[in-house]
Amino acid sequence: MSDAVTSFLTSYGGWISLLFFIAALIYWLGVSDFALISHVVLPGPKPWPYVGNLIEVARYGGLHKAFIEYGKKYGKVYKMYLGRSPMITVADPEMLKYILVKDFHKFQNRPDVMRGNAPMDKGLFDARDEAWRKVRSILTPTFSALKLKELIPLIDDAANTLLGKLETFAAKNGKFAKK
Repeated sequence: MSDAVTSFLTSYGGWISLLFFIAALIYWLGVSDFALISHVVLPGPKPWPYVGNLIEVARYGGLHKAFIEYGKKYGKVYKMYLGRSPMITVADPEMLKYILVKDFHKFQNRPDVMRGNAPMDKGLFDARDEAWRKVRSILTPTFSALKLKELIPLIDDAANTLLGKLETFAAKNGKFAKK
């Protein structure tokens, strides 16, 4: 009888061990990318395996609304996960200016949210590494303070045109309706 019990436990124990190993492997694959910024001491929502914080993002009604709520809850700098991709979010204008202007060479590659095909993958938001450096060096002089000041009259004209159309619409319909 002892041989029958040992055989029974061994065969089922082997299957149970295998199932446990597979479950642990699946879990590890779901959270392994979270380790990339786990050592960074920043507040942020706790991620779920595989989906990260996407469930909460859906609950807030969109990524932009989740950013606003997380900013209120965790401050101007926090970490979160879109799926298995870690992300450090910065909402402090001075820090963003420092990152995007002074230290731009350290932050050249952006997340591949919706990467385009050639030639669209060479634009400012999709370019990577040396292609990004080239695009940025070409575009930087375009957005100097002097050039942006030259745009103010064009923006004023466009805003006045829009205001005129809105006034006409309001006079015709009486009010703007929210949908």
